[in-house]
Amino acid sequence: MAEQEIYHKEGGHSAYQQEDRKGRESEQPRTDAGQDIHNFTIPPGKAYSRCVLFIDTRDNKSPTTKGSTATLAEAPSHGATGDLSIKVNWQTSPGGRILYFLSVYASEEAVGVHMPKEQPQFPKKTK
Repeated sequence: MAEQEIYHKEGGHSAYQQEDRKGRESEQPRTDAGQDIHNFTIPPGKAYSRCVLFIDTRDNKSPTTKGSTATLAEAPSHGATGDLSIKVNWQTSPGGRILYFLSVYASEEAVGVHMPKEQPQFPKKTK
């Protein structure tokens, strides 16, 4: 059976300019950074196969601004089962935004690693 998407989530963060005590925007735009934890459960009979982190740079209402990033900090091992989590580190550029999508996939093929009973024999090198 093919892979199945079992989790899909949007993550987004903004670093808007701070206001001073008189309600005016400060001269220094700020940056922001953090870590999002995405929890999910692998369905019975399937195992974790992979995840995809997509950073949205499309020209839409809230695109990711140049210099903002998101990266995978921690992901399960291939073949893991049960309740799992993925950690995504993110950082915005000064005054910027980050928008990302995380998709998690599972499959029946990922349930265990099957080794052939006999290892292939390769020809010996000749001089």
